[in-house]
Amino acid sequence: MRIHKAYKERWEIEMCFKYYKQYLMLGKSKFRKAASVRSHLSCVAMAGLIVALFRRQCSRKTSFRRAVRLIARELHDI
Repeated sequence: MRIHKAYKERWEIEMCFKYYKQYLMLGKSKFRKAASVRSHLSCVAMAGLIVALFRRQCSRKTSFRRAVRLIARELHDI
């Protein structure tokens, strides 16, 4: 049972990484300078924080993917 729980927790982390890469278009970076890599990682962290805060404010449980779509829709309407 412990293996199942550990795998489930790891799977949730892997899914978060997948969503960051796929839905936020933050895949492989092609930067060579350390400052560029730091900037890219800061953007990824901020995007993740924005999505997390948005999900906390939703009245019902919202998936990461849906939250990204809703945020994009709201930004597009501005």
